[in-house]
Amino acid sequence: MADNSFGALVQRALDIAERVIDKLSQPDPINKDHRGIGSGDKTEQHQHASPPVLIGKLEIPQGLVDEHKANREQQATHTQDQGGRDRLRLVVETLTLLSVVIATFFAYRALSTATKSADIARVSLESGQRAFVSFVSLSASRSHHTTKEQSHIDILMNAQWENSGDTPAIDVVKRIEASSVLAAEPTFEQFLGPEEAKYPSGTIGPKLRQNSSVVRKPEEEIVGDALSTELGKQWKVDFNTKKVYLWGWVVYRDIFPNTEPHLMAFCSRLIGVTRTKDTFLLNWTSCEAHNCSDRFCPNYEQVIARAYRR
Repeated sequence: MADNSFGALVQRALDIAERVIDKLSQPDPINKDHRGIGSGDKTEQHQHASPPVLIGKLEIPQGLVDEHKANREQQATHTQDQGGRDRLRLVVETLTLLSVVIATFFAYRALSTATKSADIARVSLESGQRAFVSFVSLSASRSHHTTKEQSHIDILMNAQWENSGDTPAIDVVKRIEASSVLAAEPTFEQFLGPEEAKYPSGTIGPKLRQNSSVVRKPEEEIVGDALSTELGKQWKVDFNTKKVYLWGWVVYRDIFPNTEPHLMAFCSRLIGVTRTKDTFLLNWTSCEAHNCSDRFCPNYEQVIARAYRR
């Protein structure tokens, strides 16, 4: 809106300036039409007295004729002065309008600069204080599961998220999944999760960590015979026979208004197991896909829609 008003003001100033130039470049119609009433003719008429003028049978005294001519000269001079005043007024109006245009231009520039500075300050404030949730680590533990029929050991796996920002992350929705039966990395649909799933939301305070939900898988399905490995040795996964993937995402908002939701995603592949005295450590590497944040994730919109589906 401001750009349109400023453009119209400039166009108006240019139109008036063009009128001034056209006006000043035209010949003076008064000097052209009344050349016979100039000073040279007048001097010559006074030097040579003329006889009375006859109009029909009516004789008009020369004095009346001279007076009539003098009146015409005076009227022409007045008209010429009026034309000069009109041109002067037009010039003054043009200069005034140009001054207004220039002042408006600099005021507009100052307003634009102030607006940009305010936007930069706001973005800097939000960027420095907003919530930043990131994937920190994966953890695993053993759990003995006993029923009347049998007793077996499960592997419990979860992800840890951290809000490193200075303000809370709100409307936090988390998802985690694992598989040992996929032939390759999870597809986008597998990464996204079931369409009918509904996720509870929560909050992660500033400078705090929070675990995801736990994924439970049978120990033999994840680590095989790794526990028979010597202490301190790593059991390497044979990916011709076993592929274990763990993936997930977290969606959240910051507390600042008019900001879009944030997304942090990860995908990891098990590459080995290190035997310790009492348990073991799972060794992971990143998948080729599904490690991204916000709009750097190719399916950002779909993940956000799935997370906040109610």
